[in-house]
Amino acid sequence: EGAVQDHHIKEQSIFTTHLADNAVSNKKIINRAISTEKIQAEAIQEFHIASKAVSSHHIQPAAIQSKHLADQAVTTKHISPQSITTTHLHEHAITTDQLADDSITSDKIQENAIKEGHITPYSIQSKHFASRSIQAGHLDISAVTTETIANEAVTGEKIANQSIGLEKLNFNPFLLPIQQGVSGFQISENEQTTTKDIDLNQPFFDSNYIVVAITDQANLTVSLVKREQTKFTLQITKIGDQQERADGSLFWIAFGQNVTNGQKAFPLTENQTAKLQSYDPNLSEITPMRENSISTSSKFEV
Repeated sequence: EGAVQDHHIKEQSIFTTHLADNAVSNKKIINRAISTEKIQAEAIQEFHIASKAVSSHHIQPAAIQSKHLADQAVTTKHISPQSITTTHLHEHAITTDQLADDSITSDKIQENAIKEGHITPYSIQSKHFASRSIQAGHLDISAVTTETIANEAVTGEKIANQSIGLEKLNFNPFLLPIQQGVSGFQISENEQTTTKDIDLNQPFFDSNYIVVAITDQANLTVSLVKREQTKFTLQITKIGDQQERADGSLFWIAFGQNVTNGQKAFPLTENQTAKLQSYDPNLSEITPMRENSISTSSKFEV
């Protein structure tokens, strides 16, 4: 035993046939002695690979497949910018949480995609309407109120024929303010005529009003000789050569544009108001007419 020692063996004289199975142990192999050609195909298994021994240069391109990835292993840092395309997204995968504020622009919205339910109440303003885009069919019944109509927007052609009743007018065009009364007179024996001033209960707007007068005496005539804004003058004349004294009553009626509290019975323009004030600055203090009494104003229907 022990007769053959290492100095008895020539270099390169021990072959595979001289080695028994399992004769070469780990300590018989020098470091870095096992090269690639010494390793059988598929001989290296999981337990042969040290922890953290496999780095990126050991992995061939396209070698890592989806089956090699653990669930939730791919995080944001593993994804290159601009690498996720439409094909990577599952249907309905994008929710509100994934959308950045102000990220949806007009070119991202399909035609006719925005419906009634997408519009919040009171969010549509006048600037959102195209010019002349609102038609009659867009307006609800009774939707147009006084506040929505601009001043002087309603012209004559917008009003249907026979649609304006008396209740819509601030005056009645079929009623003329009139004044009427009875006044006594006397013509002495030696006179043929006399005049009578009749004071109006309310002044007319101007002197262009109508006066009608008669007497209760058949042998007398009555003429209108003067009209003023606040009164008029009648002349009573005997017919023929009468020497007797004549006594009687005058029945008169006058109608035109009356004035109440400094205003025309019908609406006045600014020029008309200025003209009226030039006649009498105190017209604004006039007491309103009393109706339905003799020698006062009433209304005469024509």
